[in-house]
Amino acid sequence: MTAITCPDCGAAPGENHKPGCDVERCPACGGQALSCGCDWDGENPPPLPWTGIWPGKQEATDLGWFSVMTDEGWCSCLPDHPEASPDLNRYAVYESTGKDPGPDLHSIDGWNPKAIDFETMLRLQRQGRYYPGGRGR
Repeated sequence: MTAITCPDCGAAPGENHKPGCDVERCPACGGQALSCGCDWDGENPPPLPWTGIWPGKQEATDLGWFSVMTDEGWCSCLPDHPEASPDLNRYAVYESTGKDPGPDLHSIDGWNPKAIDFETMLRLQRQGRYYPGGRGR
């Protein structure tokens, strides 16, 4: 993954975020510093510098958790899907609870393709059995 400047405050990799940055993580709990509810004073423990990679992106990739945006929301997919991106929502639930919610986290109307690969998805779409958003049966 290529390191970039923070998309909110512009901090370079290795630099601390600027005050009020929406991306900054709380060093006490790991949550979003702006909304975590900790009594972190901004100094102790020391702030976490921007790594150049969106929080959770590398971890979700390492765990093999990917999703794709459909017309009706996020849907779990395998990494070979051309629009796959690391599943940050699944990783956030895992990080806060210690439990993997599984690909059903993105279940739409009670059905989910459960990490279907792209070729199978295309075949099922041609057969009228799968639609973006998971409404197909």
